[in-house]
Amino acid sequence: MFSYPEKAFIIGTLLVDLILFLFSTQDYYFSILIPTGVLIPAILTLIAICVLLNGLKPAKFGMPLITFLILPPMAFLWLFHSNLGYSYETVISPTGDETILIQHRDATLGETNHFYNFYRKTTYPGLMKKINHDTIRIMTRGTAADNLAVLGVDHAEWVKGEYVTFRSRYAETKVELK
Repeated sequence: MFSYPEKAFIIGTLLVDLILFLFSTQDYYFSILIPTGVLIPAILTLIAICVLLNGLKPAKFGMPLITFLILPPMAFLWLFHSNLGYSYETVISPTGDETILIQHRDATLGETNHFYNFYRKTTYPGLMKKINHDTIRIMTRGTAADNLAVLGVDHAEWVKGEYVTFRSRYAETKVELK
């Protein structure tokens, strides 16, 4: 029914999906997947479903029906993620012992809303922990400052690996590092 490579691919994809889900419930993410969101795992899962359906030989209309049911949500996911326009900046403490990744974007409609998420490196290479539970939002009006200037990255105060405070004329943002 299925060859060994097909079985290995399907089981491997299921394991990757399970690991990514369990990690994300604890706010851990693989650094390579942060910019793409769930797009790469979703494409792998779609390929695994196609391999599975090909091996199961569904009814004549099974494959087109399943494809029709899966592709629209995938297209919506891709469009949604591509329109958010996140940018990423790595900020290192003056002592060099702490590094955080700032995910930022803005949305303008009269006023500008700036959105930020923060990730810190873990002891495992390629694994990052999201350190803010809710996305931080700063609203500005009539400014040409970019997202990082609005946050105050150039005026960051790092306190002994406990937290970092970003100060700007728009807001003071304290981010716990633990």
